[in-house]
Amino acid sequence: MNSRILLTARCAFSRINWYDAYAYAAWAGKRLPTEREWEKAARGKTGWTYPWGNDWDLNEKRCNYSGRSDGYEFTAPVGACPGVSPLGCYDMVGNVSEWCSEDYPGKSPQKVIRGGCFRDKEWVTTTSRWYERPDVNNNTVGLMPSWYQPGAYFAASAGFAARNASTPQKPISIPSASARSK
Repeated sequence: MNSRILLTARCAFSRINWYDAYAYAAWAGKRLPTEREWEKAARGKTGWTYPWGNDWDLNEKRCNYSGRSDGYEFTAPVGACPGVSPLGCYDMVGNVSEWCSEDYPGKSPQKVIRGGCFRDKEWVTTTSRWYERPDVNNNTVGLMPSWYQPGAYFAASAGFAARNASTPQKPISIPSASARSK
């Protein structure tokens, strides 16, 4: 049986545990962002509540959250919603909450997760922060693979590749977790 997964580079990956997110980034020649890098990409120097500012009511369609109002019941392609951060990064809130590279302080081996997902408006802020065991996967946590695609520009000083809507969409194939462990 073929143990490879076909993925589309512009879609958010959910149900990805930290180990799979780490392995994907390494496979793509990149790495997961630190928590500080993630926050810089989401807020820049503004300190805004949302990547686009502090006002939610006028901007309800700027991120993928809570059902089908934006045309996507679950995750959406990168850039499908126009909520752009000061550094030009899309989907820093909504879509999926994202794994960061570090352990959560005082909770090792729990890993830091940033950004709200498509499910909960209350968590859709640039300050959303929580943790989970690295082996856990669910439909609200994952990664935005276009961070790791050629053509994405560099947003944070340490140089992790930030996603932007002009990243070309192309299918990629990566080994599943079970295939990588062999």
